[in-house]
Amino acid sequence: IYHKRKINSIYFETFDFKDLLNTIDGEKNRSKLRVRWYGKTFNNSTIPVLENKIKINNQNFKIKQKLNEVNFLNNITVEKISDLIKKSNIDEKIKLKCKIRKPNILISYERQYFMFNNIRITLDNKLFTLNFYRKKKIEESDMIKRKKFCIIELKYKDEDYNDVIKITSNFKNRIRKFSKYEYSLI
Repeated sequence: IYHKRKINSIYFETFDFKDLLNTIDGEKNRSKLRVRWYGKTFNNSTIPVLENKIKINNQNFKIKQKLNEVNFLNNITVEKISDLIKKSNIDEKIKLKCKIRKPNILISYERQYFMFNNIRITLDNKLFTLNFYRKKKIEESDMIKRKKFCIIELKYKDEDYNDVIKITSNFKNRIRKFSKYEYSLI
């Protein structure tokens, strides 16, 4: 349904890792903040989107706000991301949420998109994860080690569950919850 593309996300986290702990604990009401853009990670002039990814019970949704144009030349710094948020015209509540969180991790991967009836299927691979803890900067030269596995995700409505069973009955691997964010920090 889309061409294969590279997805880049910078996640924000509280000083005490509240968002990560809510994910691990399976809290029914939780949210994550991330800046996302498509295409090359570096040397790419882009207009990223700030996403507030919200889960309430079993329903997921996102509140998206466009940020100002940015070009991460050969590095991404915590300072540049924070400045991008400050200078962009976004909702004040979201800005406040960003103030109590700091950029903590970059996740980058390639994604392919498919449809089966009403079910959206994505296949993610070439996963890179890097954090900002040691040097507050991620450089292009850091992007050399990638994880060697694929992630298949199915997005569907409850009424399409029987079709999901048809698809997953052909999988050889066990079906389970997987969070790229959680995986990247543990």
